[in-house]
Amino acid sequence: MSQERWDVVLTFLTGPLSFQGDTVCRGPVIRLGVSPGPGGVVLDGYRGLDDRQAVITAYDGGSVALAPVGNNQVRVAT
Repeated sequence: MSQERWDVVLTFLTGPLSFQGDTVCRGPVIRLGVSPGPGGVVLDGYRGLDDRQAVITAYDGGSVALAPVGNNQVRVAT
C-alpha cells in the first residue's frame, strides 16, 4: 500500500520571496526556515527567523495545516 502524497503550492505575497512566483513543494510535510533541512523551503532574506520556523502538513484529501515550531509566529493569508 502506498502513502498518499499531497503537494503544496506556496505564494509569498510580500518580502524577498514574493518575486519568485509560486513555489510547488512536495508534501505531505514541508518545513520552512533559515535551515529547514532536506526538501524544506529556505526563507532567505528575512530577519529574525529560526532554522525551522514553521511546518506545513497536507493530509486527508487536501486539507492543509500550518503550525509554528516552538514559540515562533506564523501568518497565512486566506
